[in-house]
Amino acid sequence: MPGLEGFAANKIVVAPRYGGQLDYMNDENSILIDGKIIRADQRMQYWEPSPYAAAFEPDTDQCAAKLKDLITNYDDYLKKFAPRMQELLPEYSWSSVADRIVGLCQ
Repeated sequence: MPGLEGFAANKIVVAPRYGGQLDYMNDENSILIDGKIIRADQRMQYWEPSPYAAAFEPDTDQCAAKLKDLITNYDDYLKKFAPRMQELLPEYSWSSVADRIVGLCQ
């Protein structure tokens, strides 16, 4: 979970607006890059390629613009995101997650 590791290190996280990390990443704690779902080329697949496989393709123009803005305004972003990053961390501590897993087994 690199996004959570970034939060724990008090770093701003930039990630695609796609996938499991959206369970804890949002516009209040990270910079998300839009994109679209595309048909995955055979070279993007392993095991047995499927013509129905899909992949997320980030908007590279938006990514470049957001990264430039982040570099220019890093301190402002950190001030904006830090409270949300820090309040989320206890929910994903090892002991918190372990307690939830044990709770599922009862």
